[in-house]
Amino acid sequence: MAAYANGTGSSIVVGYFNGSALFGSTPLLAKGGADMLVAKLDGTGKVVWANSAGGNGAYVAARSVALSPTGDVQVTGSLMGTVSFGSTTVSTGTAGHAFVAGFDSTGTPLNAVAAGGTSNSTEGQGIAVDPKGRRFVTGNFFRHHEVWSCVTDIARRQ
Repeated sequence: MAAYANGTGSSIVVGYFNGSALFGSTPLLAKGGADMLVAKLDGTGKVVWANSAGGNGAYVAARSVALSPTGDVQVTGSLMGTVSFGSTTVSTGTAGHAFVAGFDSTGTPLNAVAAGGTSNSTEGQGIAVDPKGRRFVTGNFFRHHEVWSCVTDIARRQ
């Protein structure tokens, strides 16, 4: 789970869930082994909107969240399998991949991209957005028994 609080008192929370979950009056039903969630709360903690992403038998977990200068929500984490972010589908092989997904200010998915290799796992651990809207992701790259950390501008992959 991660949270981002903006200057207006509202906040965005991300994470993952199994089965079903109720966020305010918005029910979410997991499509896979674990689905990611993203929700906006107002200053009193009331759920404004909630959304999820997942796929049949897939695993996707959100680990970090940031807001762009235009108010879009940017999320990073890890996924394995075929995952739908609205009309965008991202597929991986048997290795886990880092992902970045964008949602507009109402929670509607905008885009998604994954990064990883065929036999090496990657995961997004942190995300930041600069004043120009470029997304920068921190994460890990696993190869055999090695772990490497990196920072990249993943927005160029779209």
